Amino acid sequence: MTLASWIPWALLVLGVTYTITTSFVFTLPRVLFARLGVVAAYFIYCPWCVSFWVGTATWWAYPYAGPWYFGVLLSAFSAVGLIVVLKGLHAEQAYEAEQTRGDD
Repeated sequence: MTLASWIPWALLVLGVTYTITTSFVFTLPRVLFARLGVVAAYFIYCPWCVSFWVGTATWWAYPYAGPWYFGVLLSAFSAVGLIVVLKGLHAEQAYEAEQTRGDD
């Protein structure tokens, strides 16, 4: 695995995770999904949670030549690690902004 083969997968995971958890474009689906309950709200605003599932869904693009089931796990946990390294472990601003806007 080279860095050049890993970069497209990393950009895919970052883009999809950001779109789902933070972007303005996804605000309405995010708010509607969060109304399903506390667990749903936590999941949809959690970049680490979403990146795990995005990594799982994009395992086919992860540059790993081995058993597919190990590739799925490696892809999922690599996605979480990527988000933690690049985004940090702080509270999600989109959740706070959208929850206070709904109280008005």
